[in-house]
Amino acid sequence: MTRSLAPLLVRTGLQLPLARRVQSGDADLLRLLTQQTGDRELFARTTPSALCEPAVAAAAEETLVVLRQIQEALLGLIERSQTLNQ
Repeated sequence: MTRSLAPLLVRTGLQLPLARRVQSGDADLLRLLTQQTGDRELFARTTPSALCEPAVAAAAEETLVVLRQIQEALLGLIERSQTLNQ
């Protein structure tokens, strides 16, 4: 799930009109966004680490779930193998 979710989020985000205008270097949009005090404060708080930390935490949690499932499957396989060898 994590492998397919991240590219989907990126593709979806890049298709948004605001993202397209920012990527194109639309000077009018950038000027409008920086005129408002609230927007300037938002940009100051919106750092890459602030945006990435929740995504990394979610990916780590999903990875742990998958690893636990793999562990359970391997332990079950080992147990069945030992039972057959007795």
